[in-house]
Parts: sequence; C-alpha cells; structure tokens
Amino acid sequence: MKDLPARRLLLVHAHPDDESINNGATMAKYAAEGAHVTLVTCTLGEEGEVIPPRSPASPRTGTTCWAPTGSGELAAA
Repeated sequence: MKDLPARRLLLVHAHPDDESINNGATMAKYAAEGAHVTLVTCTLGEEGEVIPPRSPASPRTGTTCWAPTGSGELAAA
C-alpha cells in the first residue's frame, strides 16, 4: 500500500469561488505544509449572478453561463 500524507484535508463547497472567499488561505497553508488537499465543488455556477462577459449559454437554462469559465479556473488551480 502506498504511503499517504499524514494530513489530509477535504473541502466541500456549493459554488465555484466559495473556496477562495471562505478558506483559500487555509488550503494553501496546509498544502504548503505537505497535506493532501482535495476540493469538491458541487455546482458549476450555472445559476450564478456574477458571470464573465461573452460566456457561452448554459445547455440547461439557455442563459449565459459561468460553467465553462469556472471549470477551467478550477482545473488550473
């Protein structure tokens, strides 16, 4: 069995950017100390009010959607 880090941190948030607003510094601190940090974001922000200009339409609602932008940002982070 492979060795796991001594400390693990699981964060579950409803919306994209919640981790930045609520506890991004905490995640960075523990990651820098060698902890395995996992972030779960439960939605893609499809119903959000803060949407970048020129965002594509949501396939579900037909309205402008943050999801593709948010997915890319989360993957890059």
